[in-house]
Amino acid sequence: IDKTGKSVIPCIFPNFSDGVGYEHHDFNCGVAVACDEQYYFGYIDKKGEVVTPMIYSYSEPFSEGLGAVRKNGKWGFVNAVGETIIPLIYSKVKSFSEGLAAVKINDNWGYIDKSNNMVVPCIFDSAYNFRDGLAIIEINGKVGFIDKSGKYVIDCEYDDAQNFNNGLAPVKKNKKWGFINLNGTLSIPFNYDNAEPFNKNRLACVKLKGKWGCIDKQGHVVVPFVYDYIGNYEEVLIVELCEKMGLLDIKGNPIEDNAIYKSLSRKYDQVFVNNGDIRTYSIALDGKYGLVDAEGNEVIPPRYDWLGEGFYNGLLLAGYV
Repeated sequence: IDKTGKSVIPCIFPNFSDGVGYEHHDFNCGVAVACDEQYYFGYIDKKGEVVTPMIYSYSEPFSEGLGAVRKNGKWGFVNAVGETIIPLIYSKVKSFSEGLAAVKINDNWGYIDKSNNMVVPCIFDSAYNFRDGLAIIEINGKVGFIDKSGKYVIDCEYDDAQNFNNGLAPVKKNKKWGFINLNGTLSIPFNYDNAEPFNKNRLACVKLKGKWGCIDKQGHVVVPFVYDYIGNYEEVLIVELCEKMGLLDIKGNPIEDNAIYKSLSRKYDQVFVNNGDIRTYSIALDGKYGLVDAEGNEVIPPRYDWLGEGFYNGLLLAGYV
């Protein structure tokens, strides 16, 4: 549907789940994953027309102009008109990021470029997408970071890690999480039970003694450890406590003057702040979902069985069960 609620692509494609959520439905590089009634996968454009034939056992969202596809148990990459750019010869692949994609041959991972040149040999137990020029890799149960030449920038000494963001990355050691900088120096000590990367608002959600809070890049507590969960949406923090939801600003102050949110909460059963390209609110009433704009105007009445998490490239995913 578009921003007025008008149907752009009718509800004719079968629903599917990637086991995590529905983000694989969203448009990327102008195309989106779709499947036919036999659950063969391909891609459609914003008009709903099939641009890549539905002949694959699975396909993943496009990234940097290419989409990962699987057929006969092997993976490769196609472009938006269905041409095979990288042959389906790999045991598994991950999407292109910063010009490289992680690929698996037999039991080991390495990296190729868009010409299918093996840039980093398949010597790792696991490998992940590049971010800020570095990628997480795993050997013998320990993780570290390499650059695009395959050189170790941060040795494999951690039990777990997440990508760098804002110059810091969460890493796990001896069952505790802390943060390192791009040189591998520990910037924030291993104090936490769980940790998520820093967001653009320069806050990171961390867990301590069963409760979530937020810290800044100096490790100072901005939001105290009192919440059951915190979602960092850059402009606002959505917090959960005793199965109730609320909003905080990025300084950790309750948003009591959010008249729109409070007004919507009185009218509808549930209200969600969407995390898309534009600020919108999803609303639920009697088991159906609709949409409200940033000014609080209902633009789509509650009529869908589910909605996506927000507008991406001008379109919002909607569906009926």
